[in-house]
Amino acid sequence: MTEAVSGFDWDDGNIEKCQKHGVSLEEIEALFLDKSLRISPDIKHSESEDRFIATGVSIKGRYIFVGFTFREKQGKRLIRPISTRYMREKEAKNMKKIFSRIKTDEELESLLDEDLSDYLHEGNFKPVTFEFQPKDKTVNLRMSEEMLETVKTVSKKEGISYQKYIRRAIERSLGE
Repeated sequence: MTEAVSGFDWDDGNIEKCQKHGVSLEEIEALFLDKSLRISPDIKHSESEDRFIATGVSIKGRYIFVGFTFREKQGKRLIRPISTRYMREKEAKNMKKIFSRIKTDEELESLLDEDLSDYLHEGNFKPVTFEFQPKDKTVNLRMSEEMLETVKTVSKKEGISYQKYIRRAIERSLGE
């Protein structure tokens, strides 16, 4: 899954909450650029906005959790980290529970204060990449109708547009 975003939404409130457990802003932002990033697939959303848990390896080599949401500001989609902490050793070993509904920032912060060992299984997280570069150039491409239909079918199964699927195939072949 690929998510297009323009950057991060930081202010005094979320900076303080995110640094509470010693994780730097640099580690948080770098996590969202890392190919190992995993995001909870369906933490149930509140009435106002979805909240997610991301996990991965920080640039310091430590596993971290980041609770976040997306915000729209001035027509741009931003990642708004809410709270974060390093993963406990035990959490990387036990992986059984399903995330419950998280309706508020406070509930998300409270969840990140818990031992999350029982939540860490593949069913709770899926890989995701974030695109931070604007896509501002257009390319015309000719292919057979059969190939186009195959591309559309495969991209639909992956839940992305066929144009994004083609671009991603090109990016992979170039090692980006």
